[in-house]
Amino acid sequence: VSQAIPEISMDLPADATSDQQAEANAKRAEINRKVLDILRPEIVKVKELTAYLLQAVSLFHSVITHLTNKENNKEIVPEGVYLSLVKLMDVLLILDNLKDIKTCLQKDFSRYKRVVGAHPSIEILEEIQQLQVFVSNPDPRKSKNYVFLSLRDEIKRVNGHENV
Repeated sequence: VSQAIPEISMDLPADATSDQQAEANAKRAEINRKVLDILRPEIVKVKELTAYLLQAVSLFHSVITHLTNKENNKEIVPEGVYLSLVKLMDVLLILDNLKDIKTCLQKDFSRYKRVVGAHPSIEILEEIQQLQVFVSNPDPRKSKNYVFLSLRDEIKRVNGHENV
């Protein structure tokens, strides 16, 4: 998507008239509206992906917690449960790596933040804050493989996770 929206410099000469400035502002507003129309559906998809991945990490955590529960230690756990956990971990790792190698995702998100920054609402600011952690986490330890490292941290919080 980022290649479809070229960067347009709206710098005006120092001696620009108020009509020229008004025209430039109108063009800038129109460009921003079009950028928002293009990027908003994609940002919604990223938001849904983020929610899915967080839900998957939570599910993985709850299964590990269930398997380490003292009452369940006497039960025989079917091998299918372990295979499903491995498959879920594989899907999470693949999606996490795809997110990391797609630089256009970060560029489009940066452009989206600039466009909505002119007219922010509380709802949009919260959305941007949530997606910022996912798209380009400020924590240097989790700048790459954010989902996988979050999953690891969640599993480490479970007492007895080594036995599973």
